[in-house]
Amino acid sequence: MKTRTHKLLIAAAVVLALIGAGLAVYHAYLSPEALRAMVQQTLEAKLHRRVAVKSFEIDLLNRPRVTLGQIDYTSDGAVRIQAESLMARFSLRHLLLGRLEIKDVWLKNPLVTIDVAKFSEQGQMPEMPTIRTEDGRARLLYRGRVLAVDNVKARFGNDRISLEGDLQGGTAALWAMKISRVWRGGAIVHGMPLDELHAGLDGKLDFTLEFKSEKQGYEFTLIGGTRALGLPWGAHVGKARFTFGGRGNNHTLDVKEIKIESQIVDISGSARLSGFKAGADAVLDLKLGSGEFDYNRMVGVLPTGQFPDWLEDLLTRQIRGGRSRFKDFTYQGPIFETRTTAADL
Repeated sequence: MKTRTHKLLIAAAVVLALIGAGLAVYHAYLSPEALRAMVQQTLEAKLHRRVAVKSFEIDLLNRPRVTLGQIDYTSDGAVRIQAESLMARFSLRHLLLGRLEIKDVWLKNPLVTIDVAKFSEQGQMPEMPTIRTEDGRARLLYRGRVLAVDNVKARFGNDRISLEGDLQGGTAALWAMKISRVWRGGAIVHGMPLDELHAGLDGKLDFTLEFKSEKQGYEFTLIGGTRALGLPWGAHVGKARFTFGGRGNNHTLDVKEIKIESQIVDISGSARLSGFKAGADAVLDLKLGSGEFDYNRMVGVLPTGQFPDWLEDLLTRQIRGGRSRFKDFTYQGPIFETRTTAADL
């Protein structure tokens, strides 16, 4: 009898100890006040700024979550994220061990602004949890121009990216996946107004892009076309198709395949651009050739009114009619230099 009573007392002590430990864990890590403080400290450490917790809820059957309101976050000026609210979901298993590990983040009505030049200087985004949205907007800033993408549905993670949206009159989709330290992906753009790329252009742009990127460099293939192409000086080309394929790194870009097919002329060739870090002194080595084309029609799309008088007179009066082709057109020199050489015209 005494032995049974002794065992019951031991069992009761163990149960009380477990209850006490559970209460201690609860108050230390799982109580709303403790979780709120832990979440706030973790987010402030990751974002390097103070944050305010708008609301807090725990769903043990799904996953603990926290909601923040009126988000405005900037990463060294390269990326700015503004959102009506942010819902972060985190791991209960890690929470029970006293660590807060955010698994994914949902943004409501976000506006993401990316300065392309600053982002390129940084090279990559810092490591972060998966970010998702279904009702976002994005703005890409580059050399004073703004490219807007609306109705964005996106998923960004450290090893996978997908994005769909409306591109100022057209549609766009982008996807990429990291496998064994190599990024592979592609993009599709349909119906993008060309005046978004240059104020003087007219028409629509469609293209598909496939790429592979790793530490040593990248490879790409770009295939697309234009509809109702209009040039800044008023000439109209109509439909045109193009193919570009090559590889590059931080210093050199080799375009092994250049192919342009239009109602005016077909052109093919290759190009090499080196010395990116030299800015305006970057060197271009361009080699092009063409098929036969109607001379008058070709000259008709050139901005001859902007040429020197002697060249305009030569092209539009002294040489007229017939069919022509240029076997070899080459240019070697700084990319912004205007002097070119032509052979075997």
